[in-house]
Amino acid sequence: MRAPDGCPRVAGSGAVVVPFVRDSEPAWLRDHEPAAELVCFDPDSQRLCEFTGSDGDAPRVRVRIVPEVGLADPSDLHGSGLAQEAEIVAGEPGSPLWLRICEPLGRSTRLMPLSGQRRMPWALGRTVTGYALADGVVLALETESWRSASQLVIAHPSGRVERRPLAETGTIRGGWLFGAIAEATVLRMFARRVSAAGFGPRVDLGLVPATSPGVYPCHFHLRTAGEASFLAIEISQGPEAPQVATTFFRAGRWSPLALHTLDSLDTRVACTRGVGRVLWKDDNMFSGTGSRDIVALTAWPEGTVRVERHPPLPASDYLDFAVLPLGDRVLALSLEESGLSARLAPLAELGRAPDLALVELPDGLWSFTAHARGEHAIVVLRESETRCEFAVRVAADGAVRPVTPFG
Repeated sequence: MRAPDGCPRVAGSGAVVVPFVRDSEPAWLRDHEPAAELVCFDPDSQRLCEFTGSDGDAPRVRVRIVPEVGLADPSDLHGSGLAQEAEIVAGEPGSPLWLRICEPLGRSTRLMPLSGQRRMPWALGRTVTGYALADGVVLALETESWRSASQLVIAHPSGRVERRPLAETGTIRGGWLFGAIAEATVLRMFARRVSAAGFGPRVDLGLVPATSPGVYPCHFHLRTAGEASFLAIEISQGPEAPQVATTFFRAGRWSPLALHTLDSLDTRVACTRGVGRVLWKDDNMFSGTGSRDIVALTAWPEGTVRVERHPPLPASDYLDFAVLPLGDRVLALSLEESGLSARLAPLAELGRAPDLALVELPDGLWSFTAHARGEHAIVVLRESETRCEFAVRVAADGAVRPVTPFG
């Protein structure tokens, strides 16, 4: 049975999925702390969407307009260069949300409040990363793009700003500063604790060969489960196949860095039940095989690593196809004419797993994005003609529930 009045239905239960956003453009900024619930912000409409609800609660989304926050020209939104760079600042659980906006030409930074906190008179230079603390302090790194040094900025809710010079630069994630120091033929990966009190000593994580030009770390993915953390660093190797470097933090120590070859620089990273997982699709950019294989790297803190490859699924050639880690299994999502379907299984069993109907869709031009959040995933569905967005939550056991807006 098709969903009435242009609304999708959860397959099986028939629960109607109502839109949480109407008349919107797909210009969302999203947070990159998968341990937290999904947060989206549209700089054009100044609309903030915060997804809430633990695994036992009904999933909800709070949508509100944040006044006087936005880009000078939203069409200039860009990750680098002369246009404005904008991101939702990562942060501790319970920390207020901030939008970090680097001005054109990259000479100054605005931190705009998203959680109702007051706008602060902080005057910041060019920043490359930020991190919000639960007590209202914001950490940031000021640096020039051509420099290997930086300043740790500690912006207090009182308006006071401290600066501590650093010999390195990098990315702040989960209360750590991660980065790389270029040496003759290697990159020396490092970590430093950062907090409102400043920064701790540099910890060497290990060496990455850098014998060709264009070798640099692209993304630092930090995932925490209980007392352990899993770090996966995507590393561009210029014209060669990229790599991922993995390490665990347990009992106050980082494990030796392990290197593995990648087929893509578009990975999904998770840490559940003390096990680290890196998942990707062979996008043929580096392998040259055209395989479209689905590949999963599973790492244990003791140093054991398993890499599994799975042949492509029938839906792998679809534009609307995504794979992501969900619990200790793999969720493969595909959009068909009548709805959203999925396979959920360990990678080795994915080919034999049945196709499950998740959401029934009415006629329209549909697309989706999927966001892994440890033991669940949020799938955002968009219908282009009505410009409405809908969301469902997929649990680790495959159960699907509609996400309902507050109010």
